[in-house]
Amino acid sequence: MEKLVDKLLGNIPKDMAFPVNLPSKGKFYKSFNPAVGVKVRAMTFKDESNLVQRSNDSNFTPIDYILENCVQGVESDELLSMDILAILFKIREVSYGDDYKVTTECPHCDTDNVLDFKMSILPIKAVEDNIKDPREVHLPVTNVKAKVRFPRRADDKGFITNANNVWRFVESVGDCEDKAQIAELLNDPRFPLKDMKTLLANISLTDYGVGTEAEYSCCNEACQKISTVTMTIGADFFSVN
Repeated sequence: MEKLVDKLLGNIPKDMAFPVNLPSKGKFYKSFNPAVGVKVRAMTFKDESNLVQRSNDSNFTPIDYILENCVQGVESDELLSMDILAILFKIREVSYGDDYKVTTECPHCDTDNVLDFKMSILPIKAVEDNIKDPREVHLPVTNVKAKVRFPRRADDKGFITNANNVWRFVESVGDCEDKAQIAELLNDPRFPLKDMKTLLANISLTDYGVGTEAEYSCCNEACQKISTVTMTIGADFFSVN
């Protein structure tokens, strides 16, 4: 007699991988094959159980687990932050459904508003074909050129969390490529704010990626004012919402 596990689970399609539209277009990944692209699989019950069971483990990061186990076509440590969000939203969509509800408090009247984000139609701003990594930028105050690169997941999981770490993403300033000297320069209290802002803007390129902002009209009939909310990945993002 055919085993129950084989009988039922055998009905699951063998190819359960879903393509992801990457803001970076995969341009900056050594492991990327344009003919194949990047795909994700839906989370399983076992995946969700692992997230719950290890939630109190200080050495366990749910996003790391998901990226390492549910992504195909690119090494997870190579991923840029703009692509990480696109991938996580796609995994959320194929695992739990297209809708994700967010509760936000109206800044004008303090009324709770429940908003419904649809993962499949979030706008994506892709990089232009002429953007490179690393790339050269002009620092307006010191009047020199610097070469910067994107943060990747291997760099503190792809995000700049401390201004003191900016030097890690600067390959050169002028003709200097020495990291110790670059760090000393950027951490010097005399280093111009305008130049630092230029570096940060060109390292992160936050104009690209998944659009997570939405306008809403307050549900309170006495208010109904327009406000903006940004969807974030909270503790309940990878769960039935």
